[in-house]
Amino acid sequence: MRLRLFIATFFVLGIWTFWMAGHALAANYSWVPATQGSCDTICKNLGKMAVYGGFDGVVKSSLYVCGVDTQNFAKGKQSASGYIPGKNVSTTGTCTVPFKGREFSNKTFVCLCLP
Repeated sequence: MRLRLFIATFFVLGIWTFWMAGHALAANYSWVPATQGSCDTICKNLGKMAVYGGFDGVVKSSLYVCGVDTQNFAKGKQSASGYIPGKNVSTTGTCTVPFKGREFSNKTFVCLCLP
């Protein structure tokens, strides 16, 4: 009986700790408005650090996490609204997102930054 109680307590505390750590981590991220440029530079100008998303081997440039509001797509032809996560290639200064089977690049976007 004590073993079952110990295991149940350990399990509940483990889940609670994992849940709290996830919320604490998520609370530290912030989306910063940008108009063309590298998320790395934009976040650094605010004393923050851009969230690194990888490396583009074709253009030999770092990728950072960004997002575009679908309302910003050209001529408002898209019917959905909301932010879609994408990649900010530091050499292009735009945010590229997948949407409806295509890639869209936009100069108005948000960058994901850490404090």
